[in-house]
Amino acid sequence: MRKAKRKIVAPAPLLIRAGAQAVLDQSSVTIVDLREPQEVLVRHEGSGQLVWVKAHELRSRQPDRERRVAAPQERPSDDELVALAWSRELKHYLRSPNKREEAKRIAEAMGVSTRTVDRKLRLYRDNPTPEMLLSSFRGVRPGHSWLDPKVQKNIATAVEEVHAKREHPSKRQVWLRVAELCHLQGLRAPHYNTVCIHIDKLVTPEIRRRRLGGDIAHALYAPAYAGIQVSLPLEVVQIDHAEIDLIVVHPETRQSIGRPWITLAIDVCTRCVLGFYLRLKEPDQTAVGLCLSHACSPKEPWLKAIGSSADYPMFGLMSAVHWDNAKEFLAKNVRAQCQRYGIHVNQRPVRRPHWGAFIERYIGTLMRALHMLPGTTFSSPGERRDYPSEKRASFTLRELELWIVEEIQKYHHTQHDGLHGETPAMAWCRLFKDEQGKPTFPPMVGDPRSFYIGFLPSEERLVQTSGVSIGGVRYWDSSLTPFIKTGVKRTFHYDQRDMSKIYLDDGNGYIDIPVIDRSIGAFSAYELKAARSEVRKAGGARASTKMLFEAVARQREIEEEAVTKSKAARVSQAKRAPRSERSAATTKESIDYSEVPTLIDISWEDFQ
Repeated sequence: MRKAKRKIVAPAPLLIRAGAQAVLDQSSVTIVDLREPQEVLVRHEGSGQLVWVKAHELRSRQPDRERRVAAPQERPSDDELVALAWSRELKHYLRSPNKREEAKRIAEAMGVSTRTVDRKLRLYRDNPTPEMLLSSFRGVRPGHSWLDPKVQKNIATAVEEVHAKREHPSKRQVWLRVAELCHLQGLRAPHYNTVCIHIDKLVTPEIRRRRLGGDIAHALYAPAYAGIQVSLPLEVVQIDHAEIDLIVVHPETRQSIGRPWITLAIDVCTRCVLGFYLRLKEPDQTAVGLCLSHACSPKEPWLKAIGSSADYPMFGLMSAVHWDNAKEFLAKNVRAQCQRYGIHVNQRPVRRPHWGAFIERYIGTLMRALHMLPGTTFSSPGERRDYPSEKRASFTLRELELWIVEEIQKYHHTQHDGLHGETPAMAWCRLFKDEQGKPTFPPMVGDPRSFYIGFLPSEERLVQTSGVSIGGVRYWDSSLTPFIKTGVKRTFHYDQRDMSKIYLDDGNGYIDIPVIDRSIGAFSAYELKAARSEVRKAGGARASTKMLFEAVARQREIEEEAVTKSKAARVSQAKRAPRSERSAATTKESIDYSEVPTLIDISWEDFQ
């Protein structure tokens, strides 16, 4: 005998009466009232909305249970032949005047009891088709419960009272409330596992909203609509930050210094990672600018500088960026620079993380790969358990950067479900070809330096005879001479990684303005803030440039001595400006720029 396949049985005839279930435009409804045979009042089960419809617009519902029905065959199966025989016999039964004798005859003919005949008759009356008379699968139907209805009501009450609270009570607390209610009613309390199964069944969207809050419930359980619709690469780029699930070590002592942060940019159309920026410090405006610059620029010079031989052809000026509402993304310079280059900024709605699905999904993919490295912190303390992350840490920040480049390389050449089986690299190459199949190039940034500097934080200052002061540090260069005492404030940008120079926006580009005392070399905004705090603690109301630099030098000496002992000192040292930028200006015979400069004797009319 051939095995039958699962299939939903044919719909039963629709009975137009109050309380009956029906389908209206693919939505489940309940008939509430009848005005006349042609007009029926129905209530939508989902929204509860009442509406009058014509009777011919309603359709019968599918039955709740699955039955074994054979797929169409040239010859009917044995089960189907039995079902046809039952259909014929029951038709005779309905026409017979002597029901009792006819039931006995059918039971004898079919080799069953009269109770089976009665059961088959009930099924046939609900839906007079042979399919309803096929043998059912053994066992109870899915969703059936043998639990006492009173106990089920107590579970529903406990879910409503306890589970729906914003304090996130555990399932055990729900079970205890169920046991209490059953004890008060003299009922036997159900097992804990039974209550857990019923909790999952009874949690409605309203209970989720009350337990999780509207925003989180919407993000986790709302229907997934069609995402961002794009057809071209660089049409939309999503950017976000994440703290890496890995502890890195100091490049010299090889001792742990903490978890770095990464800023990533991904192209929505091709799913290619356009660029990233890795740093130990938390993301700021500078990180946004560096990530965007990396995404828009060709990667060959950067790959050569870090010692990588990876193939990374993805770059180009994007049409739009999507990011969240972090303060570094809302900075006026970031928005102004995007507008200047024709990049449309689309902020993600507040508390709607699923709007950044593409970048969030890739960040999750990257973190799962990082969990295979020594020194990982995993995704949570529960997953980490007793794993000694700090003791196992072995990657420096530069080594991690090289590893991430190779991981992106692997990702670019892995098939992607969202690209219908294509890899991101294949999608990128395919879309950057003309009609003749020749390769084309994405739009490039004409001046990468100006592009990057425009994203940096800025201050407006009047240029004085002694230069300009930003963050308590004085800067001077002869190129400032034409702007002295003009009464017009000038915009100066600064890189938080290296405060040894600032950038004057003169309308045609950016001019480097170095610190007036260059003996200290490069220093970061982090070091400057710490030095200012030290001078203030020492009783200095206002710190001169000389005092600040002396404090920076002292702190560096202390950190060098403590770096093998203290993790905090290692972290502080890692946040300095790069060593290569400091080493060139450390001699004691450096020129003293602290004196007020002598102005060049130039006629002001030459600059008018």
